[in-house]
Amino acid sequence: MHIFPLPDKPWYLPGFSAACATLACTLIGYGSLPFWLLWEARRRKKKYGHAMPLRALEDVQHAHISAAAQAKEREQAMREEKLGGDVESAAHLEQVEMK
Repeated sequence: MHIFPLPDKPWYLPGFSAACATLACTLIGYGSLPFWLLWEARRRKKKYGHAMPLRALEDVQHAHISAAAQAKEREQAMREEKLGGDVESAAHLEQVEMK
């Protein structure tokens, strides 16, 4: 089946209608995309407390810090875990480097 069959010439009304409908759906979809993304961000923020997915937050965090800072972060998490999640006590621990 053709969209622009020869018997419909010169106006090709079915083909022109199909092309206009496709273009209209594309423009409506593209134009409404910011609203869909805003709705999703609000829904996610209400559910999780922030608008970005957790994986994206972790990726950004790991992309902007050095390996040494990541190691320090893991050590801090292990210290907090050993203290039973007492963050205030873990914040007062010092790490002294021996030379």
